[in-house]
Order: sequence, then C-alpha cells, then structure tokens
Amino acid sequence: MERRPIILLVDESEFFLGIERQFLRHSQVRVLTLQSVDSVESTVRQARPDLIYMDRFAPEMVGARCCACLKADPELGHIPLVLLVSGKNEREREICLKAGCDGLLTKPIDRSAFLAMGRRFLPAIDRRERRVLCHTTVFFRSVHGSGYGHTVDISAGGVFIETDHPAQRGDRLSLSFHLPGDASGLIEVEGRVVWVNTAENPVRSSFPAGFGVEFIASGPLVQRWIRDYVESHAPHQERVREGQVLNDWQPFLPLTDPPAAG
Repeated sequence: MERRPIILLVDESEFFLGIERQFLRHSQVRVLTLQSVDSVESTVRQARPDLIYMDRFAPEMVGARCCACLKADPELGHIPLVLLVSGKNEREREICLKAGCDGLLTKPIDRSAFLAMGRRFLPAIDRRERRVLCHTTVFFRSVHGSGYGHTVDISAGGVFIETDHPAQRGDRLSLSFHLPGDASGLIEVEGRVVWVNTAENPVRSSFPAGFGVEFIASGPLVQRWIRDYVESHAPHQERVREGQVLNDWQPFLPLTDPPAAG
C-alpha cells in the first residue's frame, strides 16, 4: 500500500487544531496532532512527518525553540516546518525566522494561505473542495449593514451568495440560512468575503453579481450538516455534469416574486 504523506499539527488549542484538520480533510494525507511541544521531537523521530505546522507557544516561544532544535538535528532538519505567529507582533516573527523555520503563517489562520504554504512543500495537499448547487435564502450582517441574498453553490469551506448588497474582499459576515429540503436546524456561521463578482466587471462571467464567502467559524454540528449536505448531493450532480439530465432540480424563486394569481 502506498504511504500517505504525514502532516504533524502542533498547537495547545484544540480549536485551532480542529480548524487545521478541517482545512486538510480533502487532502490525501495522514494527520497527527499534539497539544504540547514536549513530545514533538520523539514523535517526529518516530513518525518522520513530511510537513510540520507548529504554533510558536507564546509568550515563552517554546515552539520557536523546538523548531530550532529540530532544524539543528542532522536527521530531522530537512523536514519542512511552518510556525504560526501573531500577525501584530514583529518580535515573534523575528524570533521564529531566527529559529530556522521554513515558513510563517499568522493567526487567525487563513485557509487559502494555510493550504498554499503547505503545497510549497507537499503537493498532496489539495486546495479543492467538493462544491454543489444550493439554492436557498441567506441572511447576513456586516459592517455595511444587514442584507439577504440567494446561495448559488456551497462547499464545506464556503458559499457563493447572489446579491446586490455591497461588499468588499475581507469583510466579515455573520450568515444564517437553512439548507434546502433538509431537516437540519438553522445554519449560523461566521465568514469572510474572499472574492466579489460585479455585473459591471465580473470576475467569473458564469456567476451572477454577488460574492464568495469562506467559512471561518462554525460549530461542529453546523459543520456536519453542511458536510453531509454536500456529500449527499455531490454524486448526483457529478453524474449530471457527465451528461445526464437533472430532473429533480427546480430554479430558485426569489422572495420578491409576486404570488401566483388565485
């Protein structure tokens, strides 16, 4: 059996470890996690991971010291090691660079940056996620006020929203919606706008005006609801893309449509 590449995640926070595991769920890799640097060296020596993501463990910066020890080891120093730091602390960055790390990422962790950094060292890391059609009304709040739109498609990592509500890349949003035809509860998730499509200057001409949102914070139950929805609809939609006709899908009717005449 072909050996799957191993990625070691080291962070004292189970929350951040969970986020990183979610980022890697579509990659053909084996993920190991540690919440302390105490056993990092022994784990690395035994498992020989192909890539390490490690928090700097402020304020003592023991993560950076651990990195320096690994890089000084003739048997382990070749393993790529990425340290996670505070984006506002220049001193932390200097300490981590002096420790010999192969890359730096800032917290809060950006999914795209996390995966792009990993692919520099490990091509097995997959940036793609299954995405399926999803037509439902979504309400959101942002610094620009409240609004609503209609989802176009969805993945475990994000959603595209058709709307004329103004938004800019990087805007934080609070989203709430129900998955269509699903018995799950209300989906409430925090997100960030990662791209904007305008009618005047479309980034993707096949998409309506609106914006793509990356999910950045959600509870485990909400994550499971979205993941289950995507996984259950993906096989059918993939068959449709291969030339079959989608008979059970109906166009979404906006809430602003007038009711049918009696």
